[in-house]
Amino acid sequence: MKLERYEEYKDSKVGWLGQVPSSWEVRRNKNVFYEASQLSEDGSETLLTVSHITGVTPRSEKNVNMFMAETMQGYKVCKLGDLVINTMWAWMGALGVVRHHGICSPAYGVYRPIKGVPYVPRYFDYLFRTPNFITEMTRSSKGIVSSRLRLYPKDFYQLQTVVPSLQEQQAIVEYLDKRVLVFDKTAALLERKISKFLELRNALVLEAVCRGIAPNAPRKPSGVAWLGDIPSHWEVRRLKDVCSIVNGATPKSGVAQFWDGDVTWITPADFGKERFVVESSKKLTNEGLKSCGTTLVPPGSLVISSRAPIGSVAIVGVELCTNQGCKALVPSRRIHNIFLYNFLLTQSETLNALGNGTLFKELSTGVLSGFKIPFPPHAEQVEIAAFLEQKTQKIDSIVTNLKAQIEMLKELRKTLINEVVTGKLKVTE
Repeated sequence: MKLERYEEYKDSKVGWLGQVPSSWEVRRNKNVFYEASQLSEDGSETLLTVSHITGVTPRSEKNVNMFMAETMQGYKVCKLGDLVINTMWAWMGALGVVRHHGICSPAYGVYRPIKGVPYVPRYFDYLFRTPNFITEMTRSSKGIVSSRLRLYPKDFYQLQTVVPSLQEQQAIVEYLDKRVLVFDKTAALLERKISKFLELRNALVLEAVCRGIAPNAPRKPSGVAWLGDIPSHWEVRRLKDVCSIVNGATPKSGVAQFWDGDVTWITPADFGKERFVVESSKKLTNEGLKSCGTTLVPPGSLVISSRAPIGSVAIVGVELCTNQGCKALVPSRRIHNIFLYNFLLTQSETLNALGNGTLFKELSTGVLSGFKIPFPPHAEQVEIAAFLEQKTQKIDSIVTNLKAQIEMLKELRKTLINEVVTGKLKVTE
């Protein structure tokens, strides 16, 4: 199969579609789908869930701990080929076609093709998951704030789409399934390479911060089971011996004058991917800061997530405060912040295991305060930090390059799908 342009195009008069092949129909969704209304009599069918990542899948395949209803009697029946849209998450692209007969939440929209309409389920799955169509769904969704938008059936029906012939839909699906598989396999291979390099990096950092960089230095038991032996001239200290630990807090969400100021206010969602944290998705006013009793910490401090995910760490790049899902560590002169940062980077699993809680796991201030760390002389901490800066730079450069390749593949994948399903390119033998 190959791609070429169609011989003749027409104006679809639909902004997101632009020019489409002259033989393709442009219809509103109300002339393509109807809403299925069949309900489960006993709720015994396979429960399906809808995600913007995986589409429609059996809930049993998902590792989730969300609330489950006592009975699923009255849930919507989903048949093979149905289009299911998560009404509350349509703006994220949470939709897909059914590949497993089952049932879904009454909050979802279940749509079936009108008899006689050319319909290959996978074609519409590709089409409706394109960024342009997701944008259209977002515009048609109703709600006060973006995170509460809902796409109701009457609004979905008003959206316009294209309907190629059955043969063209089948050819498009066959072509895209093969090409997308190549993209996804290549991206997965690059992800595995990244994991290997990150494992190598972690091992290098762990060896340096726990064993030092002098290979023949005599060692002694640290007295901490998970830490093992350390150089004989090192000590073991608790975090509270070398840092001030600052708890975070949140102002009342309903008080407008507490929000949208100039105070950087960090939550666990704001850090963990980069070394430094300098921006927050939400900001406080000075009044909001005073209202909740949290404290600003200076640049050079560390911030660590104390709620899921426990153990993410970053270096503070600007004066900021945190919410209660984080702890800020303000190092004393005895501890080099980069040395401590490197050590904590290797301890996410250990810290996560120390979390407690019934509704959600949390790392308490008391437990974190008593967390033991290797403690070389300050000059050696600086030396280790400089050593790791040099050694990890090469690995980080490789990982950055691999991530860039993955992003390029994602963009190519996205562009190819969009060009083919909207008729900008024709699939031919």
